[in-house]
Amino acid sequence: MRPRKPSQQQILEGAPGKRPIPIGNIPDTDIGDPPPGLPKAARKIWLRVGQEWALSLCSSDREALSLYCRTAARHEALERRCDREGCFDFDKDGRMIVSASFRALQQSGAMLTKLFAMFGATPATRGRVPAKTISYPKARRGGLEVLQGGKIDQK
Repeated sequence: MRPRKPSQQQILEGAPGKRPIPIGNIPDTDIGDPPPGLPKAARKIWLRVGQEWALSLCSSDREALSLYCRTAARHEALERRCDREGCFDFDKDGRMIVSASFRALQQSGAMLTKLFAMFGATPATRGRVPAKTISYPKARRGGLEVLQGGKIDQK
């Protein structure tokens, strides 16, 4: 089964089946520039993810997105460190043990999974995002005007 189109895209293209278009809240989707205290690696993630998730983010998601970007940047750094140093160490008796870097990598991976679910970015959570429905009679044309506050074309 193919995934559902985002509501904003359905409004622009219209609803050919005349079914109600699910409209979550269509808030201000401009998340703005990265916060000033965000590290450089996290800023790159902010800019990439902000574009990819533009239809589902709004300005109130800035703090959660900031946390996601910091966690993702930390996770990438830990992956590089584990690649460089390895995932295992040896204790004083010569037994192999899991390195602290690898444990931190596992914990940051678990945190990223939770953040993905919070943003609805996993396949399992995409369909669970709640949405209200608003009926637009014959909203096949003029979808852009609807988003800009104009009238619906009644053709």
